[in-house]
Amino acid sequence: DHLATKAAVGVVLFFLFGRHLDFDTALVRKSAKYMIDSLFEKLTNPIYGLTKYIPNTTAYKTEQKLKESQIIIDEVVASELDLLLEEYKNGTKHPDRTEGSVMASLIANEPRFRKGGTESMLAEARVFVQAGFETTAHSLAFAMGMMAERPDLADKMRKQGLDSFGEHSFYNVETMKAALEKTSMVNNFFHESFRLYPLAPALGGECTSDINITSTKTGKKYTLPKGTSMTFPNMTLQRQVPDPDEIRPERWDVPAGEQPFLHTFQSGPHTCPGKPLSLLEGRVFLLLVALQFEFEFPEGVTKVEYEDGGLLRPKDGMPLLVKRRAA
Repeated sequence: DHLATKAAVGVVLFFLFGRHLDFDTALVRKSAKYMIDSLFEKLTNPIYGLTKYIPNTTAYKTEQKLKESQIIIDEVVASELDLLLEEYKNGTKHPDRTEGSVMASLIANEPRFRKGGTESMLAEARVFVQAGFETTAHSLAFAMGMMAERPDLADKMRKQGLDSFGEHSFYNVETMKAALEKTSMVNNFFHESFRLYPLAPALGGECTSDINITSTKTGKKYTLPKGTSMTFPNMTLQRQVPDPDEIRPERWDVPAGEQPFLHTFQSGPHTCPGKPLSLLEGRVFLLLVALQFEFEFPEGVTKVEYEDGGLLRPKDGMPLLVKRRAA
């Protein structure tokens, strides 16, 4: 899990700022945990807005951790944001910076983004970082555990990867793009990790209008009035398939409308804007890992194990025995 988190955070920071930034993986994970804990407390505690000011209450302690969470991210991105603003002002660019980064583009092209000032931009950067790596990192960790559970599937991914690169013994943008188009097994395997182990095992929502539902089994009609609170048990909903607990990448080798239900990125007008990046970086990482490494569980472990503490996480960080594959 630590390895996958480090890779995912590095990608998100590069995507945001256009160059590599230094960070402490353990602290960033801690920051994300505090942020999620705060969100969960706000959703479940109806008097959070009041009790967060009262010392020694859970809400108060949660609020202090949220502030610590923000400081951790600020120490990574604040100076880089100042540098971006200076570059915009002077019409210059850091020699290491790649064109087209998210933050540079927002600063250059969105007057409302600049109008909010540095504090507003910093708040946006925190959200991008904290929300941008969790799903990918943990799904990759689960995927590597699944490779240990099903080494036969890991071997198939490797073979497909070797065939897709052909005579190319190096990776660049062009060879990787071509390989991704030929490695459906990698894409399907990654989707199975999302299906089996969603980061958020449940999501909440609220009806913005009356919703009428008809049971497909009994024909009985139900009405959910506007304002009704809803809970979507993703862990259960994503297992409404044959052999639901089995790792079967071929489930995804069907047209989109026939694929298993997947609520990891939600759906409709509020689908996660980071979904394309998450899927892309996950597929690239998983393909390269499958080509070069094989995984085994420690003694006494035979299946992927997880912990559910509001969010689904690999148990004990998913310890695995890693071996480099023979050339």
